[in-house]
Amino acid sequence: LNNSTSFELVATLSPDAELLPMGTYTDTVQIVNTKTGDLLMQPVTLQIGLCDALDACELSWTTGGDAPWFAQTAITADGQDAAASGTITHDESSWLETTVTGPGTLSFYWRVSSEAGYDFLEFYIDDIRETRISGEVDWQQRTFAIGAGEHTVRWVYTKDFTVTMGADRGWLDQVRWIPETTERGVPTAWYQQFDLAPAPGATWDSLDDQSAAGNGVPNWVQYVSGLNPTNEASSFRILRMESTPDNRPYLEWWGGTYGPTSHYMIEGKIDDQWQLIGTQIRMDGINSWTGTVSPNVLQQFRIRAEPDP
Repeated sequence: LNNSTSFELVATLSPDAELLPMGTYTDTVQIVNTKTGDLLMQPVTLQIGLCDALDACELSWTTGGDAPWFAQTAITADGQDAAASGTITHDESSWLETTVTGPGTLSFYWRVSSEAGYDFLEFYIDDIRETRISGEVDWQQRTFAIGAGEHTVRWVYTKDFTVTMGADRGWLDQVRWIPETTERGVPTAWYQQFDLAPAPGATWDSLDDQSAAGNGVPNWVQYVSGLNPTNEASSFRILRMESTPDNRPYLEWWGGTYGPTSHYMIEGKIDDQWQLIGTQIRMDGINSWTGTVSPNVLQQFRIRAEPDP
């Protein structure tokens, strides 16, 4: 590798990491050029419990600066846990950020203890500072409407060149991202990723019962099923239904990754009543299920796409 070479290093977290106490863990990755002997040392940080402390594990969080944010339980808005900015000194900063796809509403509780007027806890949307607090400010809630598209939201605790007062850090808790949705609960951002929009004068709700693929399957069904509403071949329907050589029911259907569904509920009609006879974790592409009840008993089947709670 030379100085102009860029690369991506992907680290896989061991399941045993869940057993570690909440906190910050640091180490260094060393990369050696075996031809020249050059050594590249890259510090890495692992945060255990940070998304839990923020109450927003559905978002992907990144922290950095001169010291990373960390999870703690000493000072909280909800009485459980919160994130705190890293320990820094003069002319340094500690930041925390995530990405959201709008439109939607972002709310959070924050607090700061710092040198008033000089050291600040700041909030940014796409590198534009929206607000900041300084001095001794107790927990307060802030709410922001965020427009369509992907946006980076960042919290930064920053210090000037001299003087330290108070706890010298900021805190963040109870982050809530609420995407704008239709009456049937479909995020408008989901429609936008497929270049779908309501007709002039119509609302986003009008798209729910339409079929973008023209196959009669409503868009809201495609969303719940996790499928592409513009692809006719991706519609939620049973592709195969037959008996196995040992006389068991076998079903195939199409799965996707564009919506909230992570599992399917397989039901059969027994004595004129729909009953749950199996579940299946969603897989990309073809999904299949083989039952244990004889097809002679079950003559009708249906599959429900169940959104995550």
